[in-house]
Amino acid sequence: MKFIKTPVKGMCDMLPSDMRLREHVLSMIKKSYGQYGFMQIETPIVEHIENLTSKQGGDNEKLIFKVMKRGADLQRAIDKGTGEYADNGLRYDLTVPLARYYACNKEKLPSPFKALQMGNVYRADNPQKGRFRQFTQCDIDILGDDSNLAEIELITATASMLSQIFAEIDVEGFTIHINDRRMLRSIIDRAVNVLVVADNSKFGLIGPCATCSLSRINRIITGIHGREDILKDFEPYRHKFLFADNYIPDNPELVGNFEAFAEE
Repeated sequence: MKFIKTPVKGMCDMLPSDMRLREHVLSMIKKSYGQYGFMQIETPIVEHIENLTSKQGGDNEKLIFKVMKRGADLQRAIDKGTGEYADNGLRYDLTVPLARYYACNKEKLPSPFKALQMGNVYRADNPQKGRFRQFTQCDIDILGDDSNLAEIELITATASMLSQIFAEIDVEGFTIHINDRRMLRSIIDRAVNVLVVADNSKFGLIGPCATCSLSRINRIITGIHGREDILKDFEPYRHKFLFADNYIPDNPELVGNFEAFAEE
């Protein structure tokens, strides 16, 4: 059998010089966040398939590296014909494992709990230039405190960490972009003048199509997504919109206004 010496597509080897630089940066991250009271935890890279497909991961749930059942369990699934052949999967981010970790260990942890995670995640994507199927993610979270002060601390701690790292390479000044669905809802309310009658919409009167498209604005500007993506988000909800004072189930003017607002 032929021996393949190159890494699997979307994966990469790291030379000693790269590892030294990487470990130096990671140590700075740990030290900086530690000064704000964040405690490092670790979760397994393999997670229950039920957790990974619980609708918490969005589009990432389509990119799961699944781990097949083994032995008798696999044979039963095959015999059943409609069963799930996988019982586990590789984590695609650190959020889902954190939710399980906190639910399992909450009684042993302080409240609020400041968690720091750094580890590899895996996505069964078709990698483009500069993108990988395995990459390291760093997350900080404050659990047990839903106040704005917790949000401010997350931003402050991250700004402090970046300042320390950039100072080593003489980079001065940077901008932190804040993404909050509540802000998008407010923008849509004021600028689009449209109400959405969406069944069970977790965004209240603002439909998920509008919020999703505005979330893509940066990608549209950089050319990753285009106008067709906006319309794709909007189309499933077109018949549920109220525009001005009239119910218009299929109004091209509404789509035009939505597009125009997104371009602004």
